[in-house]
Amino acid sequence: MKKVLLLLALMPFLFTSCGSDDNEDEPENKIDIIGIWKETSPYDKSFMSLANDGSYKIFASRNNSDVGFILDAGYYSINDFTINFQSSITGNYKDYVFTTLQDGKISMPLENGTNYTFKKDGKENNALTNQFIGKTYKCSEGGYIWVGGTDYGTIEFNNGYQLTYTVTTVVNSITRKETKQTYNYLYFNNKFYIQQPLGFYICTYSIKNDVMTITDAEGKKIFK
Repeated sequence: MKKVLLLLALMPFLFTSCGSDDNEDEPENKIDIIGIWKETSPYDKSFMSLANDGSYKIFASRNNSDVGFILDAGYYSINDFTINFQSSITGNYKDYVFTTLQDGKISMPLENGTNYTFKKDGKENNALTNQFIGKTYKCSEGGYIWVGGTDYGTIEFNNGYQLTYTVTTVVNSITRKETKQTYNYLYFNNKFYIQQPLGFYICTYSIKNDVMTITDAEGKKIFK
């Protein structure tokens, strides 16, 4: 009888112990990190897309402006609260540690040491694809005319993060030279994010008769 009473007394502790063991392997503040993340500040243009297929793109603006200091794309993996980025642009690896916040937000410090607060805004299957890949556009209808000749510019979208800008110089109907330059870019929310000497610029665009015009926030044409 004493053994039965002792067993009944210990039963609550046995169940409590079993329940705690079941939860030991579950991480705290679990969150689905896959998705499109945008900076919560209405003045900040930063975003990060972690797509379903493991591809990513990220843009971080500088002081809430239309100029960025990070523009990157490639493939990622996740280990607990660490995101490992393998850049297709530079070939480098970079780890970022994020912290979960209230209301489904995350905080993540980037290369300048500033914490960015992101909130999820949907998902996409692939972060490195867009409707321009494989297409070539002229930069102007009749070329860029200067004293002595005409420059004909074209933009070719090689993939989801690099384009080639080609300028062909023609003098008296004879091609004198052709120069090519590769630019890193992203396409997100109907805007281009393009590498420039002083940073990465957020640009708008228009297309008419196979001519693509890309302009920065000040209305200046990026390619002529």
